[in-house]
Amino acid sequence: EVVYMGDVVDRAAHLAHKAGRDWQPPIWVGADFRLNLNDHNKGLLTQRNDSEVGTVYTGDVVMTQMNDWIADTLG
Repeated sequence: EVVYMGDVVDRAAHLAHKAGRDWQPPIWVGADFRLNLNDHNKGLLTQRNDSEVGTVYTGDVVMTQMNDWIADTLG
C-alpha cells in the first residue's frame, strides 16, 4: 500500500479546493503536472497567478466524445 504525504498532498489539496469554486475553471494543475503534457494539452491550459497557491495552470476542457456518450446515455 502506498501512502502519500507532505508537500505533494498539501499542494494537490489546495489546487482541488480552488478548482471550480466561485466560477473558477474546474481544472487546476501545477507546473510539474503541466510539464508532462503534450503540446496540444498544454495549449488547453492558461497560466495564472493565484494569491494563495502561486502560479497555476487552469482550464475548462470537455472531452467531447465522453460528453456525447453521456448525453446519448441519458437520452
